[in-house]
Amino acid sequence: MKKMTLVTVSLVALVVPVITSAASALATSSSNLVTPGLTVSPAIEQLTLKPGQQTASFVSQLTNNTKTKLIVNLSVTDFTALNETGGIVFLPNLTNRPHGLAQWLKPAVNQVVLSAGASQSISISITSTPGLAPGGHYGAVVYRVISSGSITNGNQISNNEEISSLVFLTTGSGSIQSIKLGNVPFGHLVFKIPSSIDLVFTNSGNTQVAPHGLVTIMSADKREVARGIINQQSGLILPGTSRLYVVSLRPTGNIAKLGEYHLVIAYQASELGKIQHYQTGFYLVNEEFLVLVVGIGLLALAAIILLNRKYRTRKARLITNKKTTVQGPGEVKQKDSKKEQKINVKHIQDQD
Repeated sequence: MKKMTLVTVSLVALVVPVITSAASALATSSSNLVTPGLTVSPAIEQLTLKPGQQTASFVSQLTNNTKTKLIVNLSVTDFTALNETGGIVFLPNLTNRPHGLAQWLKPAVNQVVLSAGASQSISISITSTPGLAPGGHYGAVVYRVISSGSITNGNQISNNEEISSLVFLTTGSGSIQSIKLGNVPFGHLVFKIPSSIDLVFTNSGNTQVAPHGLVTIMSADKREVARGIINQQSGLILPGTSRLYVVSLRPTGNIAKLGEYHLVIAYQASELGKIQHYQTGFYLVNEEFLVLVVGIGLLALAAIILLNRKYRTRKARLITNKKTTVQGPGEVKQKDSKKEQKINVKHIQDQD
């Protein structure tokens, strides 16, 4: 079985959906993958089939950045999400992958020989699309440099560079774009407005999506004090997987040291998708105010301890004085009795 290969490629969409109340974000500007020896363009290709359309294609351009000849092999493979960070892992090509695309990807050639500094365009076709299940499909075209040409001294240069183009295709019908927001890690008592918030979205549809939206923090009187845009880099979520997005928050208004606030999240799976909302309340206790309260509390505790000690000391003294008062007369009476006994003994002796 072919081993899985880890690729640290972030899933980035080329077109950015815009939520109604959010500022418009620009499409990703980088469209090339560049290595010291080889450049491949585009790095990501997104295709959408029209109803009844049975084939699709795009052109990939390779450029040799070296001063020697490059021999490049082309292959195709499926991939899936590695974890919530956006990394992907290449998978063996199997026919039962519901969202796999590798078996439909057909490069025009399997090998390319590039002269020093030369470029070449290669057509990549997607055929027999009626066999695709409705929804989103994705695969990769892998370009592997197997060797470089000889330089002036006649030595052969070995090169193990491997680079890929990610291909995303959406069928003309039956596509479902849907996302769910996971648990929001935000407490009901905070000591300062955070500079960022982590949001995890799960793709519950059958098509890759790039969620977008807006995070705002509102005061009790409905004033906005902070905001952040979700997924400014247009990272994709594959069907049935989850992805973490770190949303940076920037202050937009005055923040009181103490008060009630609301976290409001508006998000959608696509530009035309339904906007969903999440809201939760929390209380802000400024650190300076907290230090003051803790200080007052410690002083009050110290005063209580001191008063308690004084009370115990005074109570102990009262108990001691009470014992002395009770025993005193008895001791005097006992002494007088002994003295009287001595006198009586002396009196008896005198009589004798």
